[in-house]
Amino acid sequence: MTVPQVFSWYAANHSGRPAILEAGGALTYGEVDTIASQLARRLLHHGAKPGGVIGTMTNRSAETIIVWLAIVKCGCAYLPLDPAYPAESIGFMIADANPVLIIGETDLLAARPLAAAIKTCSLEQELELASLEDPTGWFHQVGPLDPAYIMYTSGSTGRPKGVIVPHRGIVRLVKDQNYMDFSPDEVYLLISALAFDVSTWEVWGALLTGARIGIVRGARLSVDQIAQGIAEYGVTSIYLTSALFHTIVDVDAKALTGVRQILVGGDVMSPEHSFKAMASLPGCTLINAYGPTEATTYCVCYRLAHEGWGGGPVPIGIPISHTKAYILDTDLTPVADGEVGQLWTGGDGVALGYLNRPDLTAERFRTDPFIADGSLMYFTGDLARMRPDGLIEFLGRNDRQVKIEGKRIELDEIEHSLRQDQRLADVVVALRQQGTDDKRIVAFLKPAQTPPAAGLVRSVTESLRERLPAHMIPNEFAVVGAFPMTPNGKVDRKALLLQDTK
Repeated sequence: MTVPQVFSWYAANHSGRPAILEAGGALTYGEVDTIASQLARRLLHHGAKPGGVIGTMTNRSAETIIVWLAIVKCGCAYLPLDPAYPAESIGFMIADANPVLIIGETDLLAARPLAAAIKTCSLEQELELASLEDPTGWFHQVGPLDPAYIMYTSGSTGRPKGVIVPHRGIVRLVKDQNYMDFSPDEVYLLISALAFDVSTWEVWGALLTGARIGIVRGARLSVDQIAQGIAEYGVTSIYLTSALFHTIVDVDAKALTGVRQILVGGDVMSPEHSFKAMASLPGCTLINAYGPTEATTYCVCYRLAHEGWGGGPVPIGIPISHTKAYILDTDLTPVADGEVGQLWTGGDGVALGYLNRPDLTAERFRTDPFIADGSLMYFTGDLARMRPDGLIEFLGRNDRQVKIEGKRIELDEIEHSLRQDQRLADVVVALRQQGTDDKRIVAFLKPAQTPPAAGLVRSVTESLRERLPAHMIPNEFAVVGAFPMTPNGKVDRKALLLQDTK
């Protein structure tokens, strides 16, 4: 089924049920369906048609959810554009995805001028005009394998990668599932960045199951704001990045009181914090949620047992429903239980591939040799092993990708961007990690001239901010005359990390 089909069933059969909660008010399923259908007709006037892409430049709000629904109703895929991203990043995504239209909040569009050739329209104005449109007579023009959204992740070649996610992936994420309870009684909280794929679970986990979603506005939310949202809306299910979960548990786990299901992901989950949270929240289920954007948010999950899991790291668990997980060697042959291998995932959640990147799609997406239906499996880039109890254990990356605050970052992309700076002869970017959550990106700069120009680090950083989003800007910099080498002639990154930075 498709997202509009599933949502329409709830709108038709439970039209008076609250769907979106915000600012002390609520929109029902029937109201959301009507407004989204009217807005979809407005989008048709602007050239939207099945198979197209429509960009959105909005903050977290009820209107954002409505415009996403309107976009998929008219057969298009939505492309969330983060207004906090630099102009160069947004410009690349727009040029790559070639949206027929960008609809956004008036003030955000005004603050982020786009190329004259790009068609834009005001969300506020379109919603006002949409009230005059006929909401009836809709038919579904897309199928389960048609694109529902495109989200960009960091790319090792210096270019972000647009992941194309089909309707089937979203529906599979939240329907007939084993990793958590998707009861209509659940209340979710929209706190993730809209261009972060967990927003898929937050929004559609609610609206495709008859549940409710509360909105917390703001660019970067504090623990107090999240706690206030939980209390205000009576939140029962929430996703927290590992770092945020650890912080809340350290400050006051009771801030999560009333929440029945907490999904934790984006990085390694601390056993110490997990046991502390379970002791403070006895009625709550903790779920270690693992999965890349290319697998529609989650593909492997583990519901933590209060009595523990036999020691060691928290397992990532078992494949969620309608999903496969394989631990393979480099020849795509399954390794023996207990042996380390590459983690691949298959099933209904696998994305359609990367937009305009057939080479990379062919490299990371392969025909699943274990299922005879021609479906794809995806190489996560992670190493894993199967424990004796049948649970999968995550063992780290086998490439240069890291996760900080749940966001995937390719260190090679940062290096590539820095190498465009003519003031630098070369650059090495590495990760300094001390403890589970203390991760710092370090850039070692080799200047093009000796001695280096005054204020080199400051000027290089300012230029980098024009090309990369804030979460990809290195935390520390060091100017070096040469890079230490290993015996086999490669840059000795460990030796570099021993040097002083600022």
